[in-house]
Parts: sequence; structure tokens; C-alpha cells
Amino acid sequence: MAIERQEPVRSWEEMRAKLNQKYLPIAFQDQQLGKWSRLNQGNQSAAEYIEIFDEFLTRCSGFVDESPTVTLSRFRSGLCENLRRKLFARGVCDLEHAYQIVRDLDVSRGSYFQDNLDYNSQSTKSSLEQSQYKKNSNRSIQKEDDKGKG
Repeated sequence: MAIERQEPVRSWEEMRAKLNQKYLPIAFQDQQLGKWSRLNQGNQSAAEYIEIFDEFLTRCSGFVDESPTVTLSRFRSGLCENLRRKLFARGVCDLEHAYQIVRDLDVSRGSYFQDNLDYNSQSTKSSLEQSQYKKNSNRSIQKEDDKGKG
């Protein structure tokens, strides 16, 4: 019986791929790929979405051989609509660059929304104070009118 001689493993990536191929069940691989494919930002911050996406990228890279363009497309498709549009408008072709732009956009979006919330709460507070003032001044006018009717 002849033993087939195999080439030695020369890199960690090659070793990891061989181990995954031999020991990771196909069902687990399918489950991880399914979760990664359905991943979307939802109500998470961009930083949280990037962290989870990157974790799936690390987990699945051993048994998925996709081009960087496909991975970037997978990342963009999970972003919220506003961030996705802005990323497309910038013509980003690299995943790390996309991560950085999305983080920056999310931070600026967060500060804009926080400023807007602060402004809205101030305008709501002052309109409440004005309506309270009107109610109180109307009561004092009515009391003066009632004085003469007694």
C-alpha cells in the first residue's frame, strides 16, 4: 500500500483551512454563513455592527473563499440605508476604508441627532412654559371679570 506524500503546510492560513476542512461540520459552516448573510445593522451603532461583521469575517474566512469585493458588498448590504448610500457615494473599494468611513459618518450622525434632540427638547420646554403662562394669565383675567359680577 503506497502512502501519498503531501506538501508541508507553509502558512497559518493554510493550516487553519485544512483543520476547518477536516474538523468543522458542514452544518456549522452553513449556520455561520447564514447568520453572516442575514446580519444587518438594525438599531446598533456602526461600531457595534462592524465588530460583529468582523467577527463573522474571521470565523468564516477559513471555509469561505470570497473576493474582497464580495465581502465589501456583504458589509454594505447590512448597513442602515443612510450609511449605505453615503458609502456608495464615496466609491469605497476597500473594507478597512469602509469601516473607517462608516464609523466617522455614524459619529457625526450621532452628534447631529443629539444636537437635534437637545434643540427639540429646549423648544418643547419653552412652548410648554408659554402655554402654562397663557393658562395662568387667562385665569387672572377671569378672576378680575368675576369680581364685578358679584
